[in-house]
Amino acid sequence: MHIRSTIVAGLGLLVSATAGAHLPLSSRSHGKPRCLVEENLPQKRGGRRLLDYVPTAETIVVKTYVHIIARDKTVAGGWVTQESLDAQMRLLNTTYAGTGFQFDWMRNETTRTVNTAWTQFPPDWNSYFPEVSAWEVNWKRQLRKGGDDRRVLNLYFNVGLPAAGVAVLIDQQGELDDFGIFDGAIIDPSTMPGGPDPLINEGKTVTHEVGHWVGLYHTFQGGCADMDLVQDTPPARAPAGGFSFCDRPYNTCIDSLGPNGSDAPDPNDNFMSYSTDPCMARFTPGQM
Repeated sequence: MHIRSTIVAGLGLLVSATAGAHLPLSSRSHGKPRCLVEENLPQKRGGRRLLDYVPTAETIVVKTYVHIIARDKTVAGGWVTQESLDAQMRLLNTTYAGTGFQFDWMRNETTRTVNTAWTQFPPDWNSYFPEVSAWEVNWKRQLRKGGDDRRVLNLYFNVGLPAAGVAVLIDQQGELDDFGIFDGAIIDPSTMPGGPDPLINEGKTVTHEVGHWVGLYHTFQGGCADMDLVQDTPPARAPAGGFSFCDRPYNTCIDSLGPNGSDAPDPNDNFMSYSTDPCMARFTPGQM
């Protein structure tokens, strides 16, 4: 099932937040989890988001706004260089080439904010759904652009994020009272091109989080039961974690058949896996 047909035809079967649920963590080489996103199984509801407003054959041009939130005007403090930001946004479009998505970065409207308080994530922030603190509401209300336009993406690069990235899945956005405020993705700026950790410094965390934003699960969703709602991604028992499997296929679901009845290895080269950036290389045709 394609990204676009999934969202258009199956929104009622996509993600919804579960009250009180905590977000899963995965080990990262730099001590942070790869991604924070609600992973409870889909619950039927009538959410609407982005692609059910347009024909599936149409290329979706997503107006994209970027916000830099730093402790100070140093790279270590989260002040992203223009070179790194330019490289990041080029990579986003490169990795989504052929998917039907294009991201039109409003470069001249990029915001840069030095605010230590906005980088101090509350201790209970990992609970996230459905009770998001007034702290996050405060800075997103001041930064977010696009109103209720379903084709607008806001990317927040926040140096204080206790993960590589976090995104709100489609129906989770509908579950929140302030839909427009929580839309988008928050990214650790150290994951951008040229960052300090060679395992996650190619900028593919943004590709991964935007994948959630358009409606994709992790490839290991549901373990070997293969519940990512995409037919051609082989099942995986667990995320790859901080290890690189680029040079050796790894099969954690030997009793579960993959696409076309094959016993395929884990899709650790997929952008929606937890692989390291050098491993991540593709979406499947079904995801596109």
